[in-house]
Amino acid sequence: MSPSAQPSVVQSLTHSFLLSGDNLPECGTCQCPLTVKHILVECVDLKDVRNKHFVASYIKDLFDNIEAHKIIDFIKETHFL
Repeated sequence: MSPSAQPSVVQSLTHSFLLSGDNLPECGTCQCPLTVKHILVECVDLKDVRNKHFVASYIKDLFDNIEAHKIIDFIKETHFL
């Protein structure tokens, strides 16, 4: 699976509100919108797990420089998959 395909795994969680008419989901820790970017590079609650698998400050850097299996392992460990 290519790295560019990875956001779709989390997007079902972060974008399902568009189809259901529900409110935008919010991060329980940060009280900000629960987005793919927030989960993969911003959320402070996920920092330790994220750093265990990869270090990236920008979503572009993540998908340009990090191996797909590391991103998938992070998503699995954080139960977003």
